[in-house]
Amino acid sequence: MRNKFAHRPFVLFAAGLAFGLAFNFPILSLPFLGIGFALGVIGERNFLWASAGLILGAFLRPSPMTVVEYRAQYSGLATVLNVPELRDREQTFRLRIEGSETVVLAKAAPERLIALGDVYRIDGQLLPLSSNMLERADDIGLSGRFMGEIGDLQSRSALATLATRTQRSFIAFARKTLPKSSAGLLPALAVNGYGDLDPELQKNLRRTSLVHLISASGFHVVLLLGFLQFLLSRLAIPRPIVLVALAIVGAFYCLICGLSPTILRALFASLLAGSAYLFRRHFDVLNGLGLAISGLLILEPRWVYGIGIWIMVAMVVTLELFAGIDEGETLQQKVMMVARSSFWAWVGSSPIIAYAFGTVSLISVVANVLLAWIIGPILALALVAWGLNAVVPTVAEGIMQWVIAPALRVFEVGVNGLGGLPMASVEVPPFSPWWLVGFYLLLFIGFNPARRRTMA
Repeated sequence: MRNKFAHRPFVLFAAGLAFGLAFNFPILSLPFLGIGFALGVIGERNFLWASAGLILGAFLRPSPMTVVEYRAQYSGLATVLNVPELRDREQTFRLRIEGSETVVLAKAAPERLIALGDVYRIDGQLLPLSSNMLERADDIGLSGRFMGEIGDLQSRSALATLATRTQRSFIAFARKTLPKSSAGLLPALAVNGYGDLDPELQKNLRRTSLVHLISASGFHVVLLLGFLQFLLSRLAIPRPIVLVALAIVGAFYCLICGLSPTILRALFASLLAGSAYLFRRHFDVLNGLGLAISGLLILEPRWVYGIGIWIMVAMVVTLELFAGIDEGETLQQKVMMVARSSFWAWVGSSPIIAYAFGTVSLISVVANVLLAWIIGPILALALVAWGLNAVVPTVAEGIMQWVIAPALRVFEVGVNGLGGLPMASVEVPPFSPWWLVGFYLLLFIGFNPARRRTMA
């Protein structure tokens, strides 16, 4: 067990930080770290790293959310907390009421430009959530709803405004150049905008688990940058230039996604992995993930309650421990590697998805093998076409209509075909999050490095 944590201080620091942020009285768990140290589970240095993370988390721990229990009038300032989700008839977003931990869901007309970080003067009513949402206010990050007027803009970030305009430009380009059935799917895959999707397709994306693995975890960033790195590595391009190109594309993609925290999180982790590619070394995924998670949680402690960050952590850790890193040489070996990785990604993420969304996909592995790989090329070509639209619009429209649209159609047919199967998924009743702790403890205790090398 001790070897799992040797020379990985950021893993222990991130774990301590997350525990300190998420739980009441985290300092009381310091004796358990001492017991782990005494039993040889963690070394002296890692004991200090874990303790430091725990103590810092206790100091940074966000205040409990103020739940709206009764209808109340409010007139004052509020800050936009997320990238608005744009639909045909409205846009929805979250507002934090000034001077409190009250976060409410609000709506506005779609033509109004609202960006992450905007501060508005609002006047209206704060309304309670439904009973089932009230029980998990912290998990879903909402205190209630707002109904009223979104008034005058008080302050705005120039970068966030640029990001919102960029995102809307991309969505408008997709709607203009693609058939109606595909015009909603591309923004869903690219910028997590699921508002215009067909309800049946939305349901089947959930039943295949693709919607959770892509939108909640930001895994589509990894698919996009991985595809681009694969292409660039086949050319005689110096590695530093490849890494710089990936960073530029990733930063630009963040703009398209409106500086979404999910995208920023995945981009940060991907670029950390790219640094190992630069120096021709094997990347210590677990230590890098710990560093990325630590930085993000210090930047915004309330992200510890976001389900997406833990889906990503569970997937990455399980893949690193169990799936192996040998990509194989033959086509059969590569397919087996993808299948093995998909299986362990499913094992790692399914319990959290079941807890958060009440469903477990039974065909997630098949869906990942058959469909997930196509997302990277689709996003890359769509970005190229969007960039060309300002210079040679005919070429851009040709790429969208003759390449992107058929690829999206294949993806849609595959999702509906797999998601429409009677046993594609099963519903899971609500359960205590402590079951997750027990599951992952048993899973990671059962990790055997020698067996992993044999499988790979």
